[in-house]
Amino acid sequence: MYLQLIFDRLPIHPAYKLLFMLVFVFFVVSVATIISKIIISKHTYTCTECGYKFKVKWYWGASLGPHGNNERYLKCPKCKKGTWCIIDKEN
Repeated sequence: MYLQLIFDRLPIHPAYKLLFMLVFVFFVVSVATIISKIIISKHTYTCTECGYKFKVKWYWGASLGPHGNNERYLKCPKCKKGTWCIIDKEN
C-alpha cells in the first residue's frame, strides 16, 4: 500500500509503473538475500550431539530452515544428525 502511494507520485508513464515496481521488489529481495548469505556463512556452528565445529556450505538449507536467536537446525557433517547447532559468535 505504501509502495503504491510512492509509485503514484512518480512521473513515470503508467505502463512502466508495474515494471518499475517489479524491478524494485527484485532489487530489495536480492539485497536481503546477499546480506543474509554473508551473515550465515561467516559464523561457525557447534553440533550439540558431538561437539563438532563447522561452517555452513549449503546456504539455502540454513537460511530457510528453522532457527532461533543463537541456534539453527542443521545436519552435522560429522555425526550426520539433524540437531540444533549453536552459533559461535566469536568469529
